Amino acid sequence: VPAHFKEEFLAETVRRGEKVVVKCQAFGDRPISVTWKKDGQLLDKQAEKKYTIDETMTDEGVTSEVHIVSADRRDSSLFTCVAENSFGKDEMNIQIIVQERPDKPFKVTAHESTSRTISISWSPPYSGNSPILSYTIQYKPSSGSWKDDSKDLTASGADSKASIAGLLPATTYHFRVMAENSFGKSDFSSYVSATTDLEVPGGPPLNVQADAVGSHTLRVTCLQHSNYRMED
Repeated sequence: VPAHFKEEFLAETVRRGEKVVVKCQAFGDRPISVTWKKDGQLLDKQAEKKYTIDETMTDEGVTSEVHIVSADRRDSSLFTCVAENSFGKDEMNIQIIVQERPDKPFKVTAHESTSRTISISWSPPYSGNSPILSYTIQYKPSSGSWKDDSKDLTASGADSKASIAGLLPATTYHFRVMAENSFGKSDFSSYVSATTDLEVPGGPPLNVQADAVGSHTLRVTCLQHSNYRMED
């Protein structure tokens, strides 16, 4: 009986850090030799120290297992089990998908701005083999701290840009972005700086005070314009 498999393809999803056993069972007349490939290249267990291979003879053929002690993204690969005897040869493919939290977004860039808004964009990161559910845009005045003075804006996982409103005129802000999937949150990206535009008053000044500072000099103070509102 030629060496053969009863299944041609399997897919297995695992979480990063989990122990994984990639298994194939070949049928046919013995002796049956089994070799493994990873993404089309012969799996060399001497070079790939993280993999160990065990074989067990059965009444119907042979079972071979590749053991991975702690899976990481390098193990997201197509493993091919090749069985051969004197009467024939067959292959079985097992796709391993390692899932984890996403990487941090990158290429965070500030674009057009007004006196009250700034738009930013970012490049989606490696998703961790799990859909990105949302992004968090965190921002603060450049003089403030991330811990005490920052605010958050949430964008959907399909977005790669956002407009932040409610800012103060002529103020420099820092912006950074974080991604989240069902396995956790990424680190924050590096921050980008941007400054809002000046805001031109649209009405007459209020609370005007004039104080004499000399026999020929007045000091005029305007505390607030009628349409200029400082926001929290």
